[in-house]
Amino acid sequence: MADRYKNNFLKEIEEQAEMGEWVKMCMQCGLCSGSCPTNFHSGWDHPPQEIFMMIRAGKREEVLNANGMYMCTSCYNCYVRCPRKVPVTHVMHGIA
Repeated sequence: MADRYKNNFLKEIEEQAEMGEWVKMCMQCGLCSGSCPTNFHSGWDHPPQEIFMMIRAGKREEVLNANGMYMCTSCYNCYVRCPRKVPVTHVMHGIA
């Protein structure tokens, strides 16, 4: 019998204010990364939609070792372009 899948990392993120709801709102459209001024920087390993996907998949170590959160310039282009108005900048800063 298979154990039920548990995503403790998503629960951990959910406990931090509204971040968990914001992460779950992401529909993986990629507009955030397309509008980000750092998206062509060689050090940017995972764009925001990938970070959100990894959180939902429970990949705690990969997210915490990624440098995408530290590349955020707080320009809010991602928020302005997001069709769901996910405050990507707040999530990136919250994880970092």
